[in-house]
Amino acid sequence: MIGQGDGWLGRKIALILIVVLVAGIVAGALSYYLYSQHKQKPEKTTTQHPYPSTTSTQPPTTTQIPGDKTPPRIYSINYEFLPPDSVSITVNATDNSGISKVLAEVQGENYSLALVDGLCAENITVGAISEIKELPVKIYVFDKFNNYAKTKLTAVPNLEEKFVSLGMSNKISKSSAEEFYSDYQQLVQQLYPENKSLLIPLLKLYSKNSTIFSMLYQSVSQDPQLSKYSCLEKDELISSASQLFLDLGYTGKVKVLIPGTNNYREEFLTKPTIQAFGNYSVAIDSLGLPKHNKSTLFLLGNATQINPAIVDFEPVIVKDMNGKTFVIKSKNIARDVWMIAEHLRRTPYVVNYPEMYEAFSIKVQQNAFDILDNPEMHELGEHYKPTDKIIWEKVIIPQWKYYWNSTPQAGNLSKRICVFPWYNSTLLKEWISNKTDRKIALMYFWELLPRVADLDEWLTHKKNSLS
Repeated sequence: MIGQGDGWLGRKIALILIVVLVAGIVAGALSYYLYSQHKQKPEKTTTQHPYPSTTSTQPPTTTQIPGDKTPPRIYSINYEFLPPDSVSITVNATDNSGISKVLAEVQGENYSLALVDGLCAENITVGAISEIKELPVKIYVFDKFNNYAKTKLTAVPNLEEKFVSLGMSNKISKSSAEEFYSDYQQLVQQLYPENKSLLIPLLKLYSKNSTIFSMLYQSVSQDPQLSKYSCLEKDELISSASQLFLDLGYTGKVKVLIPGTNNYREEFLTKPTIQAFGNYSVAIDSLGLPKHNKSTLFLLGNATQINPAIVDFEPVIVKDMNGKTFVIKSKNIARDVWMIAEHLRRTPYVVNYPEMYEAFSIKVQQNAFDILDNPEMHELGEHYKPTDKIIWEKVIIPQWKYYWNSTPQAGNLSKRICVFPWYNSTLLKEWISNKTDRKIALMYFWELLPRVADLDEWLTHKKNSLS
């Protein structure tokens, strides 16, 4: 019996030991689990428990702290004006929780910037850049907790951006406006913004044909007869001349009459034609002479394209026996070009006879001197203007008709013999091969006699010579 009792007691003790061991293992595991959970909580994050007096501070982590009140940081703001009417704004900003949105306040409106290559950017329409002096901009950067940073700046377009905008607003391509600015930056600086309207004809002509504009610009700006003009006055003349070319369609190839026919050929404008119309424009805008209609101007254009001798104003330089040099030249080329156009208006058939152009040009220049510039006329109290009807109806045109009626081209209506072949430059060159001598001979031929500088006397006593 004693042996059996001992065995039962031993089994009971063993069972108790097993239970205690298992309980210890479970308690240890639970303790380890609770400890490990405690180690994984982030540092410096304060968690509010149901009871306000109870908080817990937990270990650090790289993730955003819930409820963070730190605003985003703005590193930089860049802007660029985009002609004709937009501005590009780019914002570089960061925040630990990430950027939620970026707003730009421009002209009283809010614009949301889009995320592009890690930056926030947007193109905003602001109206014609050419009219903007400065553009106030406010920037707002928000994080995911609606914290925000803000800043402001003033965007100012530069001269090129304003000029290109002006061009594009007037239907000029961006590339043409940029090229003009590159070639004529000083001209733009002189005229913008106070006289920016003068730039539009220049830019339009340049965009159609930069070569024509360049030649016209040089012709007017370097004209020695305009040496006393201010830069602005010259720029005004260039602008008016450019508009004249645009009005006539003189921006590339032009139709040119084939003399003696009703047919035309196309060819590019020549330098003499460009210079002639540059001078004509000066006569209109500087001298105040009336502008001819297109028909008359096309006569002038055709004539200069056919034979530039009609607008040859090369000075005549001679030396006397003592070596003294004399220069004979037009007193006012712009005025004389206008008078050539006026003469063509009254005698349009001349355009069909390019062999007469050399003599025709000298006639107009000599008439202009004798009637308008001759000091003997002024001493006698005679002062005339290129527009006075009397000088055309009583002197210039009658003189022309008198000699024209004796030419083969007119059928020799007068039945007079014309020995001096002024009417045919080819024949005249056979007589006088030297250009200077030929010009001098033509000046003498067309000269109004000095002793009749008083037109009234001349018309009364010498009218038969011009009828």
